[in-house]
Amino acid sequence: MSNTKLPKKILEKYSTQEQKDLVKIDYEKIKEGKYELLEDDLLTTEDGKIKHDSLKLSSIIFSYLMR
Repeated sequence: MSNTKLPKKILEKYSTQEQKDLVKIDYEKIKEGKYELLEDDLLTTEDGKIKHDSLKLSSIIFSYLMR
């Protein structure tokens, strides 16, 4: 899960033009379940679009698998 702080301007664009809302992390539900949350700054806002940083994401997944 990404904990990236996104610019308000980009979030407003996605909310109005794209009609998409940011998915918030429900930490309490995660604690109640048998889940492990992998969280880091994984998003980038290149060209005014929100995208996952594939290199960071793959590094997090690889590190988790190598534990």
